[in-house]
Amino acid sequence: MNHKNNIKLHKDYILVFIVVLLLTLIIAKKHYLNLQLDGFTNKTPQFINIKKSEYPIITVVCGVHGNEYAPPIGCEEFIKENNFKKGNLFFLPRVNEEGLKMKNRYLPSKSNIIFKYDINRKFGKDNNDLMNTITNIVDKSDFVIDFHEAYRFYVSEKSPFNKSMGSTISASLNDYSINIANYLVNDINKTITNPDKKFAYLDDKSYDIPYTLRDYCNKKNINYNLVEITGINDAQPLDIRVTQTKRILTALFKHLGSL
Repeated sequence: MNHKNNIKLHKDYILVFIVVLLLTLIIAKKHYLNLQLDGFTNKTPQFINIKKSEYPIITVVCGVHGNEYAPPIGCEEFIKENNFKKGNLFFLPRVNEEGLKMKNRYLPSKSNIIFKYDINRKFGKDNNDLMNTITNIVDKSDFVIDFHEAYRFYVSEKSPFNKSMGSTISASLNDYSINIANYLVNDINKTITNPDKKFAYLDDKSYDIPYTLRDYCNKKNINYNLVEITGINDAQPLDIRVTQTKRILTALFKHLGSL
C-alpha cells in the first residue's frame, strides 16, 4: 500500500469516527433528556395554596434556577410571617427542588452531567408534569410574580455587553403589569441608600428570551412581573436578598389587597 492510499485510509477512518461520535452524542442527548424527564420533571413541584377568597388569584414563582436560592427562603418566610386576608394565593417556592439542593442552575440528571435542562427555557415548549403544573396555575392567575437572581447590579454595570439584570423588575407588555413593576421598584428603593445598588424598571427588548415564563405570560397576556435580585455568587449577603424578596412580596400583596 503506497503513501497516498495510507493517507486516504486515515482520512476515511477519521470521517467514520466523527460520524459515529456525532450519532453517539445525538442518541446520548435524547436518552439523557428522557432519563432526566422521567427522573425529575414527572415529579410535580410542590405548591402552597392559601384561599381566602376567589379573587385575586396571585401566583408566586421561585427557585426555577437552583443557584438562585435566596428567593425561595424569602418566599417561605413571607408565608409564615403573614396572615392573608384576601385572594386565592399560589406559592411555588422551590420549583427546581433538586437543583436547589445542589445549588445547580439546571434541573439535575441522575445519569448525565453534560446536557442541561433549563426550566426557564421550556415554557410553552415542553409538555411534562413539571411544566404543566406551573402553567396550569399561571394560566388562571390574575397576577404572577417570578423571582430570580442575577450576577451584578444593572444600574452600575459598566460594560455595554452581557449586561446583568441584577436588581431590576420587568413586566409583561401591558399597562397594568408595567405600573405594578414601577410601583415595586419605587417601594424597594426606599430601603436602599447606595445609588449603585438601587432597583430599576427594565424595559429592554434585548433581554427578551424565548420560552421563558416572561415570554409565556407575554404571549398569553397574563399580568406578570419578573424580579431579578442581585445575588448569584453571593453578590450580596444572603440576608439582604431574603429581605428584599420579602419586601417586594409585601408591597405587592398590600397593593393587591391581600395584606
